[in-house]
Amino acid sequence: MMIRVISENCITNLWKTHFQKTKRPPNRTIFPNILSQSLQAVDSLDRQRRLDGSYHLCTVQPLCTHQGGLRVNLQRLQGVEEIELSQKTYTSELCKKVEWLLKKQKYPEALDCCDEILKFEPENLEVIRHKACALGSLSRLEEELQCFTEILEHDPCNYDTLYWKADLLYCLKRYQESLEFYDKTLAVDKNDVDSLKGKARVFNKIGKYEQAKILSEKALDVCPKDSDALFLRNCAIDNLGKNWGLYS
Repeated sequence: MMIRVISENCITNLWKTHFQKTKRPPNRTIFPNILSQSLQAVDSLDRQRRLDGSYHLCTVQPLCTHQGGLRVNLQRLQGVEEIELSQKTYTSELCKKVEWLLKKQKYPEALDCCDEILKFEPENLEVIRHKACALGSLSRLEEELQCFTEILEHDPCNYDTLYWKADLLYCLKRYQESLEFYDKTLAVDKNDVDSLKGKARVFNKIGKYEQAKILSEKALDVCPKDSDALFLRNCAIDNLGKNWGLYS
């Protein structure tokens, strides 16, 4: 599949011509909607990233989904150049845009870009991770969990995803499932401090303080000054003391 791309060079030239004549930036009442969208896209993308040495990625539309609508708008803009990209180049550039949007904390826009890429590459695990990040930042935790599940279907031993899923299950108060996934991360590295602390946190939450104490102390054996592990151990000890009647 080929993707239609409007050249930034021509968009920029149109902008400069209009500005020189009016000393005002173009707006939707002067140029068709497609140009306004293009200008916004130019502003949001890294101007140093070029295609074929002469084009910036500006605005992209799959030819198969917009049909004549895009062409009608383009005919109103005399001199606008178009190039065609392979699907691989299109999705590659969108991946760069997703990373940029996530850094700028523009999560809804990043999510839209992820969905667009996944139409063409539904098993792109890196994009699914980016989608999970955007969903989590938007507090759409169940959908974030679905992304982690999908990644693990393709890569069941991926440590980072196992850990993130364990942590997310804890946030969703699905404590037993959370413990199961912490066990999977500890099967990869039995001395992983984050997983030991995560599991200790779950045990503290469900009232199994002795297990929480053991795990937090094991984390401290690996990293003696870890403040979170110290806190978890002290919580467990305090609660054990209450259970044993040491505190009134």
